Amino acid sequence: MSARDAPGDVLPGGKPGLGPGDQTGQVLANGNVIQNFAFDITGKTFTDMGYVKKHTHFLATSTSATLEFRSTTGSGFGPVIDAVHVESCLLVICVG
Repeated sequence: MSARDAPGDVLPGGKPGLGPGDQTGQVLANGNVIQNFAFDITGKTFTDMGYVKKHTHFLATSTSATLEFRSTTGSGFGPVIDAVHVESCLLVICVG
C-alpha cells in the first residue's frame, strides 16, 4: 500500500495594525483543517513581523491536492504567511 505524504513548512507572522494580541488561522488540505495556529503580534511592526517556522504534513490520496491558508482573526489584519515549502514523499507500508 502506498500514498503520498506531503510535509511542509510555513512561516506565519502577523500584521500589527490591529493592535497587540493573537492573530489566528488555519491550514487546510483538500478542504479539511489540518492545523490551527495562533501568532502573538505584541511588539511586532510592519518591517519586523516576527515570522516563526511551523511544520505540518498531510496524506494526499490522489495525484493532486489543494493546500489552503485561512485567517480566523475576523478582520483585515490577520496573520500573514511567507516561504511556504511543500515536498512530496513516497510512504510505503509493508505488512508481513
